[in-house]
Amino acid sequence: MQANSHNLSQFLEQEIFPALWNRLDTAFPEFGFKQKGRFWVATVESITRNLPGSPRPDRVLAYQNTPFGLVIHGAEFLTWLAYVSGTSSPRGKEFVEAVRRLASLAGAQFPEITPTPKDRQQELFEAVHNLTHVELLGDRGEKGRIYLEETRGVTGFDLPGLEIGYLTSLSDLFRKLKLSGFRKDEIEQSGILSDSRWEGRIIGPWRNTSGQIINFWSRDITGKTENAEKYLMLKGGKKSVLYGMNSTSGNDLILVEGILDAIVLKSFGVHGAVAMGGVMLKCDQIDSLNLSGCGSLTINLDYDGPKGAGYQGTLHAIQKLSTAPFPVFMIPPENMADPTVPSRKVDPDLFIRTQGLEAYRMLLDKRIHLYRYKAKLLIEKHQTDQDMTDCQLVALIQEADAYSSQILVHPEKRTDLYLFFWQEVIEYLGIGWDEWLQF
Repeated sequence: MQANSHNLSQFLEQEIFPALWNRLDTAFPEFGFKQKGRFWVATVESITRNLPGSPRPDRVLAYQNTPFGLVIHGAEFLTWLAYVSGTSSPRGKEFVEAVRRLASLAGAQFPEITPTPKDRQQELFEAVHNLTHVELLGDRGEKGRIYLEETRGVTGFDLPGLEIGYLTSLSDLFRKLKLSGFRKDEIEQSGILSDSRWEGRIIGPWRNTSGQIINFWSRDITGKTENAEKYLMLKGGKKSVLYGMNSTSGNDLILVEGILDAIVLKSFGVHGAVAMGGVMLKCDQIDSLNLSGCGSLTINLDYDGPKGAGYQGTLHAIQKLSTAPFPVFMIPPENMADPTVPSRKVDPDLFIRTQGLEAYRMLLDKRIHLYRYKAKLLIEKHQTDQDMTDCQLVALIQEADAYSSQILVHPEKRTDLYLFFWQEVIEYLGIGWDEWLQF
């Protein structure tokens, strides 16, 4: 059997992980796994206490619907790739060797590796990242460092560990890639030199959950570009997974808009931040999120006025995530508003830089369930300055009932719907819970 390192991810998902899940007790005997229906539970405490969060064995489970790793309840999701490689996101040779080891544990035949142009492109992309990262940390990256430190609050101490670079000159990058052994046609076909606007910007890779680079982003640091051009993406690049999914620590995620929002939160010690790279959540990003073993998701989009883009993005996210297979919470955008300048745009990284880490943690502590926030939005929609009229009450109940009917197609959501959505509605209506249940 022949394969290439690019489609090893497909080999993992289709062959290794299903086979591995069926034999976890023999593949990883150190855990003492016992199967209980559609999940395995660990029994050896001396092993589980060494995992993130130092959990008891009964908190360490492997579920059939997420066969690619362990769910550590109260801590994080640990992939088998990370477990066998000892690194959160193995890449290049480390990735290939981790797959090879998992194949052996699963009793699957590891395919013979045949290099392809896509493998070569990955090598080139990794070279671009390494070269621009070195540039950021060197003499020519001073402008990028000043922007990150003074405008975004990223300290010089954090920079070496972050996937950010600085692109001084496309011609200089071309020369360095040639010296690294890449041909002119390989460099041109990658698209990395196709946009002269990238010069003088900070840049970084966008990776999929396997650690492969699927896109590059660049960010203006002059403050002189139009909003639509602040971030530029690689021509032909993808956003099929949320930015940062490959390096999140923990299975409780925070969804933000901008890539630098996620990076800054991480540098402040707020783990689990992932970015859409825009205002609207994409369908393939939702699909990858549903398959990620996510424990919970907190939506924290920008505040840019009472009905700005962040608000519209929040409405869109509510619509798309109402039946997600994990709890979804909200930090209402208006909760980040600056009371002294209500019109001021505030994103998560600006909030944490101006208000402090403790204030941001308080925002997280006060987050509310998506269903409760949806109920508040419906009430606000039909409410006026005076008491709600009979027509408005009817409209509210009709719309609430329609939303409820959409959710109840998924019976597992029934309890959350009653606890958070209907409780908010009937409390507004002034009806007792017992009275409501009698209807």
